[in-house]
Amino acid sequence: MLTITFGEPAFDWAFAIQATGLVLSLLTTLIAFQVWRVAGKIRNLDWIKVQNEAWNAYNALKLTSENEAHFRAIDNLVCGRDVPKEILETYAVRAVMFSRMNIMERDFRALLYKLVRNYDGFYLVNEIRESGQNARIIINFLVKSGYDPMFVMFYRRVAREFADKPRLTTMDVDAMAILQTVRRDNEHRRTNDHLEVPEGVPI
Repeated sequence: MLTITFGEPAFDWAFAIQATGLVLSLLTTLIAFQVWRVAGKIRNLDWIKVQNEAWNAYNALKLTSENEAHFRAIDNLVCGRDVPKEILETYAVRAVMFSRMNIMERDFRALLYKLVRNYDGFYLVNEIRESGQNARIIINFLVKSGYDPMFVMFYRRVAREFADKPRLTTMDVDAMAILQTVRRDNEHRRTNDHLEVPEGVPI
């Protein structure tokens, strides 16, 4: 027997529920992605604000006449100029050095924890490049002063990239690749780059 049915076909509720669920899932993913992007920008701006405040405080102290000689000594050290070997034996100069290195270590941690974009690390890499012949003094100061071994390793490996290569620029060095090797080697305890560098031993 042939049966002919007139009228609209039955509504597929199962399909409608599945389609609605898919749309809601996509919207949730999109919203989560946008929140992640905004949060990343906020973290970046917060880091920039903190670093700017740190540099402003550092420079404010630098402008006072009683501190001028101590800051000038550190400027000479971190800029790779000729300095006496005993430069960091003076208490006041060491205090300035701590302030300068603390700012640099925060730059390093911002890269390590991905609080900033890769190109924000160029300043840190350039600071290390500038230290040139004085990198050994700075590395040994970091080791003796209890800084994060990973920061010491990063400083030493970046300095090693620039050693005896005056034409190399910050753009030629992949800071993030070095950071990955530092993280990996530190995790597996397979390096001595976190230790002092004796005289006569290459960086």
